Amino acid sequence: GQQADDDRALAELALRESDLERASEGGQVASARLAQLVQLDPTQLLSPQETAVTPLNLIPEGTVIQDLVAQGLSARPEIAENRFLIDEAIHRLRREQCAPLVPSVLLAASYGGMGGGLGGRFRDYGDRFDADVVAFWELRNFGFGDAASRREADSRVTQARFKELAALDRVAREIVEAHAQVQARRRQIATAQRGIEAAQTSYKRNLARIENTQGLPLEALQSIQALSQARRDYLRSVSDFNAAQFQLLHHIGGDGSALLQEKRDSDSKEMSP
Repeated sequence: GQQADDDRALAELALRESDLERASEGGQVASARLAQLVQLDPTQLLSPQETAVTPLNLIPEGTVIQDLVAQGLSARPEIAENRFLIDEAIHRLRREQCAPLVPSVLLAASYGGMGGGLGGRFRDYGDRFDADVVAFWELRNFGFGDAASRREADSRVTQARFKELAALDRVAREIVEAHAQVQARRRQIATAQRGIEAAQTSYKRNLARIENTQGLPLEALQSIQALSQARRDYLRSVSDFNAAQFQLLHHIGGDGSALLQEKRDSDSKEMSP
């Protein structure tokens, strides 16, 4: 080949070696950050046991979106929090409604010594115990204050219910968005796989042409670059797919074990005679 082709190949090799160095740096940085999260020694390099990134099947592919939304609405903690807030607001409203009819009770008790007499002579000292019970009803501002308190409590109930509706809508929207991302990124993985197969075929054919003195070294170099880009796209698609599944698990408020068990049960029923 020509010297220019050799120089071009050396430049491409330098780029690949630079990519390896950046990947090694990223792995060490990620290891230190992970060690901080799990409270381990950051000087020890943490490396995955898997040799390649593979798609995870945390959510069964055939899961219906309505089932995911229903699980999220029943398992998310903020939904339960809003329900408790509504119950608390209703309890306060009932208390304000019954406030004018329920008396306020004061209890008092006193104990000590006491004596008395005529003039400056005090005698007949003894212990004394007094107990007082007072019950009274209060009408705040001739009843207008009680009515205002009831309206305020009723307004708090309405606000709590609106907050619950907003939380329900937000949870449903997050689940639908995450589910759409999972489905789209699953299709992206299949597309990236087809791109890798096409790039590998192109590389083999260009290499055969060069060996038969029918092609140029630049064609093989371009095939290598296309294959590298296709593999990068596949890696990014798999990583995004796994991240989307974890995000969907977070949005449905569970670990997905119930969905996986349901999927296994349905598969076993289909396989049984």
